[in-house]
Amino acid sequence: MLVSPREEEIVATAWEPGIRSASRAHLNFPRFIKHFLRGKPLGGTKVLDLGPGHYDFGVLIRLQGAQVIPLELDPAVIELGKHRGFEPRLFDLQKPNYVSSFGQAAIDGIFCNGSIDASWWPDAAAHEAYLTDMDRCLKPAGWALISPCNSARSTTDTSETDEQRVQIAVLKKLGYKVTKLSEIERKYFGISSGVRPSLVFTKNIQYLRFPWLHR
Repeated sequence: MLVSPREEEIVATAWEPGIRSASRAHLNFPRFIKHFLRGKPLGGTKVLDLGPGHYDFGVLIRLQGAQVIPLELDPAVIELGKHRGFEPRLFDLQKPNYVSSFGQAAIDGIFCNGSIDASWWPDAAAHEAYLTDMDRCLKPAGWALISPCNSARSTTDTSETDEQRVQIAVLKKLGYKVTKLSEIERKYFGISSGVRPSLVFTKNIQYLRFPWLHR
């Protein structure tokens, strides 16, 4: 969420049209924290935020003492992050640059809300190499919460594409749990209707199901 005319001016040239909207959804971020990261000690931890948008997630966990490292390629979003007191890293989310950028087993947490699409990679091997590299930068007890922006065939087609099946298989092999969200959960967490199926991948954290009962 943008909170000043200056911030609106900064993102006016953002590549993604949704980033330019001051009223971009933001209530889903405290919900992700409440229902996935509840009770997780964040003070003194180092967390990667993949595609930070308006930095709503980063602002919240920074208040809990986390060092947030936003990863972004869009100059407007990078400028917004600097304006909000972050130090965004220029980073191409489609390339396996995690270990080379941050070291192996050096990161405490990875958060991604709608910034990774299973269709990006040319084949299963490239896709697996990317996900494996991302996971290798996590500490052994590090956590991950990844809600991808996997493109759907249509808003009514909930079947998995071949690329999504690779994504699921690789992340399961790496120790991630796969949660398929219901329609109510999808809306509650602010996931676009263009994402089908609505998947959330987690590592070393436990999802509190039926969030509408715990508002």
